[in-house]
Amino acid sequence: AEVITGLNQSDVIFKNITRVFQDLKPIFSNEDKLESHHEEQTCQVLEGQVTYLRWTISPLRDAWGMPIGHTLIFEDITQVRAMEEQVKRAEQLATLGRLASVIAHEIRNPLASISGAIQLLSNTLDLDEDDLRLMTIIGRETDGLSQWITDFLTYARPRGGQRVPIDICRMVNDAVLVLKTDEKLANIDCRLLFPTEQAVRVIGDPTYMKQVIWNLLNNAVQA
Repeated sequence: AEVITGLNQSDVIFKNITRVFQDLKPIFSNEDKLESHHEEQTCQVLEGQVTYLRWTISPLRDAWGMPIGHTLIFEDITQVRAMEEQVKRAEQLATLGRLASVIAHEIRNPLASISGAIQLLSNTLDLDEDDLRLMTIIGRETDGLSQWITDFLTYARPRGGQRVPIDICRMVNDAVLVLKTDEKLANIDCRLLFPTEQAVRVIGDPTYMKQVIWNLLNNAVQA
C-alpha cells in the first residue's frame, strides 16, 4: 500500500480513510451500499500521477453480527485501464477501417466517372479560356479529393506534406473562379486585390494550402 500510494503507514494509521482517499466519501455516505460486499473504483493523483484503484469493500461485524467497521482491499489498476483504452481504440480503428473501405468504394467510382467525363469534354468541346480553366480545375479537384480519400483509408492519418513552390495568386484565383459559379455568391461582391498575372510563390503543400483557401472562402461566404 505504501508503494502504491506513496504514503507512510505512520502518516495514515488510525485516521479516517476518507481524509486520505477523498473519492471514498460519497461511497461511505451510502449506508445501503456499505451493508454488503461490493467493488468500487476511484481515481486519485498519487505520487504525482493519476492512479486508478479498485476497491473491495466488505462490512466488518463482531461475534454478535453487529457492524463495527469495514474491511477494504485495494489494488492499482492503472495499467489495466490503459490496456483497456488501447483495446477500445483498436476496436474503433477497426470499425473506422471498415467504414473507410465502403466510403472509398462509393466515392471513388463517381470520381473516376467525373474525371473521365471532364477529360472527354475538354478534348471534344470548343471552349473559351475561362471554361477550359474551369474544366482543368475540376480535374485537379477530383484528383485532390481522391488523395483525401487515400488519407482517410489510412485511418485519417495526415500525410507528412510536401514542401514545394506554390503560386498562391493562381491558387486563390482558381478558387474564386470556381466559387463565382456557385449560386450562393449571387449577391456577394468578390474582388481580387492583386494582379492575376503576377506570380507570388510560397513554400508548402499544394493539397493542404488549397484546403486552407477553400475553407477561408467558404467561411467568408457563410458569414
